[in-house]
Amino acid sequence: MDSLSPQNYRQQSLPFDDPFLEHQTDHKEPVKLTLREARMQLGLTQKEFAKRTSLPVSTVCYYEQNKSIRIKPASYVLATLNSIREEQGMNPLFLQDIDWEVHEWNMSPENKAKMSQRVKGEGNPMYGKIGAMKGRKQSPEHIQKRFESKKDTPVSEETRRKISAAKKGKKQSEIRRQKSSTAALGKKHTDEAKKRHSKAKSTYWEQFTKEERTDMLMPSIEAALNSKKRVLKDTKPEIAFEKKLNALGWQENIDYKKQFRIRSCLVDFYLIKSNQVVEIYGCWWHACLQCGHTQGIRKSRGQGIRSAESIREHDAKRIAYIESKGYIVKIIWQHEMRNLSLSIEAGKLQFSITKYS
Repeated sequence: MDSLSPQNYRQQSLPFDDPFLEHQTDHKEPVKLTLREARMQLGLTQKEFAKRTSLPVSTVCYYEQNKSIRIKPASYVLATLNSIREEQGMNPLFLQDIDWEVHEWNMSPENKAKMSQRVKGEGNPMYGKIGAMKGRKQSPEHIQKRFESKKDTPVSEETRRKISAAKKGKKQSEIRRQKSSTAALGKKHTDEAKKRHSKAKSTYWEQFTKEERTDMLMPSIEAALNSKKRVLKDTKPEIAFEKKLNALGWQENIDYKKQFRIRSCLVDFYLIKSNQVVEIYGCWWHACLQCGHTQGIRKSRGQGIRSAESIREHDAKRIAYIESKGYIVKIIWQHEMRNLSLSIEAGKLQFSITKYS
């Protein structure tokens, strides 16, 4: 039989189905012994037995005087007894051979709180001490080995939820924020890493519909639209249309909103009563065919050139999206503004444009 030393016990807890904890078929006549009698059979004093178990003498004395004992200490003491008995050529003892009452240790919430309070601050054995790994750096080989070992380890959805719940509501310290912000300074991703990141992002967003993606991005979209740094200035065509609208509004009591947001779209004018959206298009910015703007436009901040076809395609998709939300959309071009006249018929704003000259 393999012996189980106290040192081995400290690294693993014995389960209930350990061979030391239950009778075998050939163990027919168990002999009830007290722990003191089992120790004296081995010819050991309390001090000698305490040394073999690596327990204080007072603990050994307590276990001999009290029959009630928890399962882990009982397994540990029994493993030590059998290790010594094996050395002396004696048969092993089982849990039922010792006259004690083994029980699980179920700590009450109150006792847990008391124990937690005792080891806080200066009561903690490690208080004021430096950990063994403090200041030590892992070798690149060791870091790579750890990374490879976790690379293909699947994380269950339940574990993801627990990690997410644990992080919610927690704020990083200022030092941690500074470390996070400066960690990537001066570092550049390789082309392979960039492709991998791009593919991972595409795969992630493909599982959602356009509506779901918009819902997920709305907080950041709203923050950008409501940012104090984002100042929206009215264009000349928008100012001209607003003047005409206000002139008619004195007579017809028109209620409208400027820069009205429809989900992720920001429209120029929204007429509340008639549910109409009016978009004012600058001929150059929106590549007006009638004015001959067939060339692309250069975007600001070095973002390249957008072709006239891509501009028109984007505008068409945007208008289709707004109409799908139940709004009536009317587009007014910059070259039409000079000869535009407005009127109200059946509660709706009507547009009439004389021939442009």
